[in-house]
Amino acid sequence: VEHAQKTLLQTVDGEAETVEAYASFHDALFKLPELSKDRINTFMSEIEALASCVDAMTQSEVEALTVVWEALNVSGNDRGAFWESVDSHTQSESSDVFVQIKDVASKQGEDWVPKTASLASKNVAILNSRLN
Repeated sequence: VEHAQKTLLQTVDGEAETVEAYASFHDALFKLPELSKDRINTFMSEIEALASCVDAMTQSEVEALTVVWEALNVSGNDRGAFWESVDSHTQSESSDVFVQIKDVASKQGEDWVPKTASLASKNVAILNSRLN
């Protein structure tokens, strides 16, 4: 979460409102107990929100790139080759820390943790692939 937030803050060039919102969220988040369900759910919500932000920023960049390509008469084949290259460099990777958490929690009877760990693994992989 912190890595994604810092990456996005660099993209918006440290606008005052954004920096203040990040600091406020960070302070509130780290006041929660480390292994609380509220903290885990807050992280999950933030990961989903960050993924949405990255999607919006990416869409804007793709639209700008399309305008440039059209102005430069870039061929469909060249565009396709570019997107294939992007896809090959952004394949999602699973995060095995969540697999470990899921396995341990399953044995200890915490029924909400395995579901949350699976969702977290998926969302973190998506977020990381979009940030890279």
